[in-house]
Amino acid sequence: MRFAGSNQQKLFQSYLFLAPFLSPDAPTTRPGSGGWASVGLPRIIAIATLNGFGIRTFNSLPVLRFAISGNAKAILTPEYSYSLTMNFGPQRDYLADLRNMHQPFRVLVGANDEVYYPDRFAGVLKQAGKDIPVTMVPGVDHIQLILSPVAFETSIEALKGLRSNQ
Repeated sequence: MRFAGSNQQKLFQSYLFLAPFLSPDAPTTRPGSGGWASVGLPRIIAIATLNGFGIRTFNSLPVLRFAISGNAKAILTPEYSYSLTMNFGPQRDYLADLRNMHQPFRVLVGANDEVYYPDRFAGVLKQAGKDIPVTMVPGVDHIQLILSPVAFETSIEALKGLRSNQ
């Protein structure tokens, strides 16, 4: 979303967001990411402080760990470094990024998403002045949004809709 709200957004004709992270403070984010992630806040603060002094030596240290099984670690990312965490989502003012998005876009989220409140995305978009439909994929949770055949078909339909609007 940060890129889609930047001056480079026209490099892409449209955007499809799958359960997008807005901010830890956004009304879409469940407390503790629904138990799915643990944040090393003291480490984030320490590394951010060091970054303020130009010291980036520790940016590769993990600060965010995901609650995934040992078997899933082979195919899913178990943790994010400080650098990845800081570059993953929109700017701190995520509403400004949303307001600055001028390319067509759609948002898909699993109706059973355990990380986000699916029914709150439309309200956040409206708050940013965007009248964009949010598709809630029935019977799908956060991870299934990229693995489920139903979610895959829903994504294809959303892409077709974006293409027909151009």
